[in-house]
Amino acid sequence: MWRGMAPIVALCGTSVVNAADRAQVRVVRYAPAPAWVIAAPKGSDAPTPPGAPLRLISADQQVRVTDRGQKEYQATKLGV
Repeated sequence: MWRGMAPIVALCGTSVVNAADRAQVRVVRYAPAPAWVIAAPKGSDAPTPPGAPLRLISADQQVRVTDRGQKEYQATKLGV
């Protein structure tokens, strides 16, 4: 039953490696929010749970799609 599967498995593995080689490199920039970003709501005022090293105050992710492509904005606030 598995005799004929080896070439298929090998081909799938090769396809995954080749796709990873062509993946676009993402540039991460730390800067003020662009004008198109909508202000996020106020974050949580909850205290840091006992034993936790930090707490998530807020997480915001926005995407803008235009005729020139896609732009992304992400902001995260952590409490120590």
